[in-house]
Amino acid sequence: MLFMSADFIIAFPFVIGTFLVLCLFVTIMGVTFSLKSRSTMRSMAGTLCTAIFLGGGYLLCCCLPFAFAGSSRVFEAIMLGPCIPFLLAMPGLMYIDWHSDYGLSSYNSNFIIAYFIGAIGYAVTAMILYAVNVSNFDKMAGRSSVQ
Repeated sequence: MLFMSADFIIAFPFVIGTFLVLCLFVTIMGVTFSLKSRSTMRSMAGTLCTAIFLGGGYLLCCCLPFAFAGSSRVFEAIMLGPCIPFLLAMPGLMYIDWHSDYGLSSYNSNFIIAYFIGAIGYAVTAMILYAVNVSNFDKMAGRSSVQ
């Protein structure tokens, strides 16, 4: 029902853009592991474990104790910034919040800031990994030229 709304066209580029940035990041991270690993199994395992940890697994082992310690709302929002399910859901949630009777509260604006920090963070990290892979490809692939 949400996709049938004409106003959803505003949120749709954010949904597609976030999805593409995350796919690009995981792809480039997989290429990096593939260049560094001795076998395909190790590169797939490294990519998968890193993606799970960065995609939200860190919440269980690193951030959960702070969530119960009575931290601020800003810290709770920033904790969700790198979480992949949060980043994928946030454009739709912003659209729903924009059309609700309550309007944007300061609590929700913290989540919007966390969304943009997370999306931009993944994009910048993907660009850095890409630059490192391109500049060091021969060395990482084990084809260093000896003259």
